[in-house]
Amino acid sequence: MNEIMEKHLENWKKVLLGYVGAVVTLILIALIELPTRIVTAHETQFVSIDGWLGPWFILEIASLVPGLILLLSWRQMPLERRLPTGIGFLAVAWLGLLAFDLHLAPDLPVTFNIVVFGSGTLLAAVYILLRRGKPRKEEIFP
Repeated sequence: MNEIMEKHLENWKKVLLGYVGAVVTLILIALIELPTRIVTAHETQFVSIDGWLGPWFILEIASLVPGLILLLSWRQMPLERRLPTGIGFLAVAWLGLLAFDLHLAPDLPVTFNIVVFGSGTLLAAVYILLRRGKPRKEEIFP
């Protein structure tokens, strides 16, 4: 059973790399379009909904669900093994939220920026606390 879980975890790590590439692409697109969106928002005073939000939403759901599953329901595998991958998926979801914030920055209130950066700080703090929770055993002979 544990070997099967290890194979599944390795597959999830490969999927995570693809999601990281997708979210970095969304962030770059949001940064490139940001000056144009600021000018358009000041001139027209309305929120434009474009095709960017569909892939963003799919990426958010596709990265948030595996992260929560890895962290909360894979009890057969120790937390030390699944923690980096689970937090990685949640970090991709947070980066997607950051991309959303950058994409709609002219149209969103400042409190949304505070929520986004606060949740990123909270995610990093939880990861650090969970990693420091149990001391690692040193092996004399590997």
